[in-house]
Amino acid sequence: MPPANKAGEKKRIRPKKTEAAATKKKKQRRRKNSWDYEDDDGDVEFEDAGDDDSESEEKAPKPKKKRALPRKAPVKKDDKVPPVQKKKKVTNVPQDEDQYDEQDRAMLEEKHRSRKQQYEHDSEQLLQEVRDLAWQEKKTQEKLIEKLKRDITTLSKQAEEERKKRKKEVDRLVAEKMREYDAKQRSKEDADAEKKALRDHIKELESQFASFKRNTGPDDVVTVNAAAASAATAVQNSEAILQLNQANKVTVG
Repeated sequence: MPPANKAGEKKRIRPKKTEAAATKKKKQRRRKNSWDYEDDDGDVEFEDAGDDDSESEEKAPKPKKKRALPRKAPVKKDDKVPPVQKKKKVTNVPQDEDQYDEQDRAMLEEKHRSRKQQYEHDSEQLLQEVRDLAWQEKKTQEKLIEKLKRDITTLSKQAEEERKKRKKEVDRLVAEKMREYDAKQRSKEDADAEKKALRDHIKELESQFASFKRNTGPDDVVTVNAAAASAATAVQNSEAILQLNQANKVTVG
């Protein structure tokens, strides 16, 4: 039984042909196309069209048929969805797959072995490079140490020579100062000796003047004054000569 029409939807009926056309032989219905409208509901009545009396009816465009969407079958709530079955694991592995696995395993082992050998080779090469760098650094340090030793020896020799030169210079200056001091001391001693001789000479002149004064008496005043004046002049001359000698010695020293 066809389902009831929806509210507001009118039943579509194809217009009927005339009685003359209806009496003619019916044409065979053509094969349905996938684009043709399928009336699953049965609410549209289709009638086979007869032969048209005129060419105008044959050339008239056919009305487009509306394609109805297929209805989905309603799913009842009571119906249970069957569980999805898991694929069973294949226990029997073919011999070819075992052979492929063995080949893959052998290739992986060979790859791992080659990587290990490469790693060991790289490690050994790196270790050798480190050793070479350490040896070169050691040689460089030894050369620097030898150069520093030579520089220290050279500087020590130069310092010793400079010290000896300074010592000689100091000794020379000390010797000169000592000679000057000795010369001054000798000149001082000579001056002291001359002063002592002059003092002795003055004392002798004074004694002679005193004896002369006693012998001449008070009347001969002119003679006494002349003798005293000559004695004083002699003393002054002696002191002047002594000072001149000291000045000459200082200038020569």
